Amino acid sequence: MADAATTDSSAKTGLDACCKTREPAWLTFNQQVYYKKNLTSFSGASPEEKKMNDSLSRRDFLKLSGGAAAGATVAVTGIGAAEAATVADAGRATLPYKPQVIAKAASLQINHPTAFNFPDTSSPCAVIKMGAPVPGGIGPDDDIVAYSTLCTHMGCPVGYDANARTFKCPCHFTMFDPEKTGQMICGQATENLPRIVLEYNGKDGTVVAVGVEGLIYGRQSNRL
Repeated sequence: MADAATTDSSAKTGLDACCKTREPAWLTFNQQVYYKKNLTSFSGASPEEKKMNDSLSRRDFLKLSGGAAAGATVAVTGIGAAEAATVADAGRATLPYKPQVIAKAASLQINHPTAFNFPDTSSPCAVIKMGAPVPGGIGPDDDIVAYSTLCTHMGCPVGYDANARTFKCPCHFTMFDPEKTGQMICGQATENLPRIVLEYNGKDGTVVAVGVEGLIYGRQSNRL
């Protein structure tokens, strides 16, 4: 009997030692400390005490687990928010434009287009002083507008017809109305002509291109 008792005692000691050193690796540091402390402290308790202690242990363990999970969620959310702005800027369909002076308002002739490039040298555009206020017009008379000169159908360069006061595509005969924000009047195109957003600087009389309304033909983003 003594040998059996000695064996049982040795087995129990070995089990306690194992529990002290082999807590699950996925536990947090605080959970590991709690695991080692409580798993070996109830070996001499009665069945009723063990049941009560086990209930308390489970509840406390879940509290620790919940706190650790919440902390991890907050940490991940914080990192995501910090990086979100950079990722959003890199993947935006509409990127910020660099303002560009394209003309002096006083130098523009009524119903005569002046060519320029915006937002880069591969994007031809035209600015026109219509001679009367129009939607989107800027300047002292709210009559200055600008548009991309690439047809939205297949990218052919459109020309301005001063008599008809419209942009016309020579490839498939689409027509766009600059007095109605580049609206497609007729032809094969299904989109209006992209409008260049303008601002007027009253201090020096300059016309400044600041953006594009609509997608320039052949691009996924107006900014390359």
